[in-house]
Amino acid sequence: MIRVNNTEAFALIDLSNVSSLDLFKHESITLGHLVLNPADNQSYTIIDRFGSLPGTSTIQKAFKRDGVVVGVTITSSVSSTLGSNESVTVSLSNRTSAIDTILSSSVRCDARSNVYDVTGLNIAFNADDRYNVIIDTPAWITQNPQGVTWSVVLHIRYN
Repeated sequence: MIRVNNTEAFALIDLSNVSSLDLFKHESITLGHLVLNPADNQSYTIIDRFGSLPGTSTIQKAFKRDGVVVGVTITSSVSSTLGSNESVTVSLSNRTSAIDTILSSSVRCDARSNVYDVTGLNIAFNADDRYNVIIDTPAWITQNPQGVTWSVVLHIRYN
């Protein structure tokens, strides 16, 4: 029931084309880290939700159930010094199957905020597969960025 101009009415929503289970088949998982001054030619591992610095180890999380990564949103934010225009590469690493999938190789740190939406993905995974996100930095030619935060939102459809 909704109220408009002190009049109560029932809102009718047509869900005839939507299975009740479809509402529970989608999830977005956000991964990020605390502010970092990235080094040249370094691989950073991200598994957290902004609670720690990215690591350089094989820290990993597990998927809840079988599904597919159908898209990602990658954000690169710089709070201090902007970097020169080289790009970092962002990959999803399935540690269980030992398969790394490049999500984008054009993420830059040359503006305060850059957002990259990657759609049309079809990266299958199984329940309990272990995963993390890897950020590979370039050798910045003129200026390394300072005060960087990368976030990656995995858009998932479960089977």
